[in-house]
Amino acid sequence: MLPRQNKKNAARQLSSFTGVGLVQYVLDAALVYALLFVGIELIVASLLSRTVVGFAGFYANRSITFRDTDVDFFTSFLRFLFAWVATTILSTLGIMLAISFFVASSSDPLLGMLVKLVVEAIVFVVAFFIQKFWIFKT
Repeated sequence: MLPRQNKKNAARQLSSFTGVGLVQYVLDAALVYALLFVGIELIVASLLSRTVVGFAGFYANRSITFRDTDVDFFTSFLRFLFAWVATTILSTLGIMLAISFFVASSSDPLLGMLVKLVVEAIVFVVAFFIQKFWIFKT
């Protein structure tokens, strides 16, 4: 691709990845909040939700965001699994650290959601680069 086309493609991918990510976040937040509401701890709720939403996000990003990838499905899925484990660990540790520093004495689910929002925003940026340059190699 020409440099101008690369920039246009990268902008489209970032836009699409952001759109998929926003849908994922809304679904993730709704599921986490529902799980918190029924008494499940934030870390467990986050892990359960991240699993469901993560696999849906892989499919959406492969089909929409990085649709022109030359990486076969099996290879990209294995790479995704490895990256998903790494970003899930990063997310979980980030949430645990933030809880211990900021919300340890609160049982308010909305405060937990705020912590999750900030941590997931950071993980989102990392995940875009992992998916663009490794999982789907576009």
